[in-house]
Amino acid sequence: MIKIDGLTREQCEMLDTIWSFKNREDFEEWQLGLPFKDLMTSAALVELIALAILEEDMGDEYKTEAEAVIQKIQSKFDTN
Repeated sequence: MIKIDGLTREQCEMLDTIWSFKNREDFEEWQLGLPFKDLMTSAALVELIALAILEEDMGDEYKTEAEAVIQKIQSKFDTN
């Protein structure tokens, strides 16, 4: 199970929306209608998902690197 801590309620809601898409085309169409800030948030959340999956699949080998990148991305959310 993928777990990403430290997200705001809005970011969690956006992740729920992202997970709801049945295919990439629908997701990309949705992204095209987003304001720039939300588009950047969605891109960062997708990156967080990818890193969390890598961390889960690769185990401890990449855990430190994945955690560092996740922290860096999450710190950008904290400043906005």
